[in-house]
Amino acid sequence: MENKSYSDDDVELRKRPINGTASDEPRVVIVEDTAKLKQSVGIISGISFIVGSVIGSLSYAEIGCVVKKSGGEYAYIDAAMGRLMAFMFAWTKIIVLTPSSVAVISLTFASYCVTFFPYCGEPQVPLKVIAALAIVTLTIINCYDTRAGASVQVFFTAAKLIALAIIIVGGLVRLGQGKHIDVFAHFKS
Repeated sequence: MENKSYSDDDVELRKRPINGTASDEPRVVIVEDTAKLKQSVGIISGISFIVGSVIGSLSYAEIGCVVKKSGGEYAYIDAAMGRLMAFMFAWTKIIVLTPSSVAVISLTFASYCVTFFPYCGEPQVPLKVIAALAIVTLTIINCYDTRAGASVQVFFTAAKLIALAIIIVGGLVRLGQGKHIDVFAHFKS
C-alpha cells in the first residue's frame, strides 16, 4: 500500500502565463493534493501522554536518588558521561538555553503589553524596548536583594492564580447561564 503523501501521482503540472507580462512564455505551476493529518486527541493518545510524563518524572527522580552530589543536571551528566560532557552542558545552558528562554518569556510579556499602546510606531521597536526593560528591571531587583526578588515572584504567581480564578469562575457562570460553545469544533476539521 502506497502512502498518498509521498506519491507524485496527484501532482498536476499546468502551464500558465505569468501575470502582468506580455510574454507568451508560460510558467510551470505545481498544484498538489496534500493529505492532511486528523487532529484529534483520543483516549489512547491522552493516556500515553500521561504515562510518558509519569515515566519521565520518575526517571528524573530516580537519577536524583542515585546521584548524591548537588548540582542538578550537571551532577547527573558528570556521573554518567564524565566531566567534559558536564562542562559542555553547563556552558551550553549558561550561554544558549537560559538566555534564549529569558528572551522568549520577555518577548511574550512585551507582546501582551504592546496591546495597550497601539500607536507607538514600528511594531517591533516597542516590543523589543518593553522586553529589554522587563529583563533589566528584574535583573536590578534580583541584584538588589534576594528577598525583593522572592517578593516579586510571589506577587506575579498570585497575579497568575487570580487571573486563572477569574477565567474559571467566568466560564462556570457562562456555563450555568446556558451560554456555551462547542470547544472541540476546531479539532474536528
